[in-house]
Amino acid sequence: MKNILLIGAGRFGRHIAVQLSQLGHQVMAVDTNEERINDVLPYVTNAQIGDSTNAEFLRSLGIGNFDVCIVTISGNFQNSLETTSLLKELGAKCVVSRAERDVQAKFLLRNGADHVVYPEKQVAKWALIVTVLPQKKAQRLLSIASLTNQTFTNFVSGQLTEAVIIGVLCFFGMLILGIPYAGAVSAFVAVTALVPIFGAWIGGGLGAFLILLAEPGKALWFILFLLVLQQVEGNLIYPKVVGKSVGLPGLLVLMAVTIGGEAFGVLGMLFSAILSKSQYPQIVMSPLFRKRGHFSLILKKRQRKPALITLN
Repeated sequence: MKNILLIGAGRFGRHIAVQLSQLGHQVMAVDTNEERINDVLPYVTNAQIGDSTNAEFLRSLGIGNFDVCIVTISGNFQNSLETTSLLKELGAKCVVSRAERDVQAKFLLRNGADHVVYPEKQVAKWALIVTVLPQKKAQRLLSIASLTNQTFTNFVSGQLTEAVIIGVLCFFGMLILGIPYAGAVSAFVAVTALVPIFGAWIGGGLGAFLILLAEPGKALWFILFLLVLQQVEGNLIYPKVVGKSVGLPGLLVLMAVTIGGEAFGVLGMLFSAILSKSQYPQIVMSPLFRKRGHFSLILKKRQRKPALITLN
């Protein structure tokens, strides 16, 4: 649960308040219009009528106590820009501001906004899809697009986590074995490990060459150590870490990355896990899975550990 300051209780702001309330967050709403405050009051923890461009008024709210400040002021970009700037000056941890055009987004980002959202642009895209396609197909397309976006974000997070793990293991392994340049080589291995499965070999090859120039005997030990580390990384760490981050079984991630790499090289490895995630719900809902009881087993596993949605 987080403390959220919502400035602007118009239509967009009220929708955000409803969603945040359903997720269990504590929300304080601020607006200059008493009628809008009354409309949003059932969905927020607290509400105040006031001018968000007034520094003293914002200071009285205790800006530093909020985890996220969301500015949804519409129709007056000057007020939105001033509010965003004041929030950052008063110590806001994270400011999310609303923009209608790219030019507005640039000004907001330069004046304190950490993130910018385009509600009108997003709604326009959805409206176009719903208008052009039949309802069922439009819903399916939007669902797949949302799932792909979420999966890509989680995939990148998993890749970074896996790279850090492999770098740390390489560093301590080299220290234990007394191999020189442990810090530099392990850092290079961690960076190249962002390329799935085979990335560590790229860094390992250059690391072995560097060690060979300093102590040729230790270069052989490094290659043997990297062979073991690569087996552990490719068959245990990568499927577990990336599979958990994108919500797929580790074996399926390993299969997807292997097949994608064989078919399309590095790009195939990068996007295979994302594609597998987007198709995974269709696979488990297929008649073959349901006949054999796999789908009911998956549902039981998911019911044991329900997914929690948090605001980052």
